[in-house]
Amino acid sequence: MKKLELYRNFLKSKRPIDEISLKKIEENLKAKYIYNSNGIEGNTLSLMETNLIIEHGVTIKGKSLKEHLEVKGQEYALNFLTEIMNQKEEISLRTIREFNSLVMINGGGTFKTLPNEIVGANFKTSPPHLVEEHLNKLIENFYSSNEDIIKKVAIFHADFEKIHPFPDGNGRTGRLLMNLELMKEGFPITIIKKEDREDYYNALEKAHSNDDYEDIISFIENNVEKSFEFYFEHITNNWKQEIEDFYFLNNKLDEFIDENYIKIYNNLGKEIIDIFEKRFPLDSVFQEVSKKSINNSDEEIIKETQNIFERDVLNIKFETEEKFLEIFYEETEKDLEEKIDNYDSQDVEDIFCEKIGFVKEDLMLELIENKTLNFEEEYQKLFVTEEKEEVKSIEEKKKKDDFEY
Repeated sequence: MKKLELYRNFLKSKRPIDEISLKKIEENLKAKYIYNSNGIEGNTLSLMETNLIIEHGVTIKGKSLKEHLEVKGQEYALNFLTEIMNQKEEISLRTIREFNSLVMINGGGTFKTLPNEIVGANFKTSPPHLVEEHLNKLIENFYSSNEDIIKKVAIFHADFEKIHPFPDGNGRTGRLLMNLELMKEGFPITIIKKEDREDYYNALEKAHSNDDYEDIISFIENNVEKSFEFYFEHITNNWKQEIEDFYFLNNKLDEFIDENYIKIYNNLGKEIIDIFEKRFPLDSVFQEVSKKSINNSDEEIIKETQNIFERDVLNIKFETEEKFLEIFYEETEKDLEEKIDNYDSQDVEDIFCEKIGFVKEDLMLELIENKTLNFEEEYQKLFVTEEKEEVKSIEEKKKKDDFEY
């Protein structure tokens, strides 16, 4: 199991987090994110000063109005991020403009009308007349890619910064877009620290100049790991040991699934067929079709009906297997945690046998209820088509007789 996948699954297992702890974590992360994201762009407010502006709206002596507004702008943008993240909204030109408008507060949200550049870079950003075209292509490539999410967001972020679509606020806008997609996939908000600015810029420069994304992918991955670890430090006292136990447990479950794959799915398949036959006896189907069918022989009717039956059973089996594994992991985790130090394969097998009974009645019956309705429609078509053919044949014969007369 990859480290980030392990971290994500471990955090998922800890949810729901109690409200007090969650609020504390989110407030802390918000202040750190705003402080660092603004700091990368040259904002001189400290972390404490940033937090005072967010929490109490105070004015910091000796700091410019622009720096204060940058804090509030990021706060508004993070609220917007949470809103559209919960709605699973995709990135669009509208969301890109909205993020920039919120970040900049005054005068943002409009794509550049004059060429711009990144100081010290040895490449050109997108010309103003091609900004929308390049952004649309970037969005299309992102959502059509089958790459790992970390690789996808890292490449998207680097290419977005190369386009540099706005007169100002491109870095802050780009980091918000990156976090939108990460958080939609169950990752915590990822903070790029201002003290890592040089490594961050070097990784972007390498991607921009040489189309070499290795460093920016690795950089983003490391920062996502750090964000997870920040969460863990605030929700458990011994997270490293707990993750080791969690990893061990999940590996044992995976091993058991692999070792008993055929046994599990043969069992599921038999249970499905048994329940399906009880709910919808094939004998009655054959009789019903035979009565209403005109031209087909019983053998053909039975064969066609059996084909429909087997197809639906297979569909149910696939759906049930997927659901079963989800439930199996959730249920066995709870029961095996107590046995983890003295684990043996019999523990998992015993729990498996208990849990398969848990899903087969409720889950399978729910799926089969839907499938039997489809099944009825399918076999009805067998004789409806035949009736139409016979009517057509009678009509044609009548026309022929009339003509001869």
